[in-house]
Amino acid sequence: MDLERLTTLKHKLVTADNFRETWEYFFEHFGGNPHFLKMGNRVTNPLLEAIVTKMSQELFQQSSHINQLLLTEIEAYHFIHGACLLEDHIVTILFFTDIDMGLFAISMEELEISLIRFSSMKIEINNNTFLSPFMSHAIN
Repeated sequence: MDLERLTTLKHKLVTADNFRETWEYFFEHFGGNPHFLKMGNRVTNPLLEAIVTKMSQELFQQSSHINQLLLTEIEAYHFIHGACLLEDHIVTILFFTDIDMGLFAISMEELEISLIRFSSMKIEINNNTFLSPFMSHAIN
């Protein structure tokens, strides 16, 4: 497996108009590979938790409980991937920490998957830095 393809994945994420191509690229080269799924280190990421919460509020008009959030980081590529349950929806997460941009796939009704590209913005207030999540595009 060629981890340099994560660089291509990042480029696709940033430049994509069709997020499904980015999503399929990830699964074609990484997501279905058991070796890849065992790579990296388990991490927690409060920003991603905040983004999942914000996403649930925007999609479902209410805050939903996040269950079983499991994130793995491949630090050399600034890449975090993982999944969680959001109510009865499966959420898969791809995120590049160096560009603060990622992609969510959310299972919806009748085998539909919604893809959402998201990023964060640094906000500085009184010498404190905060990262504020926001969604840039959504497509079904």
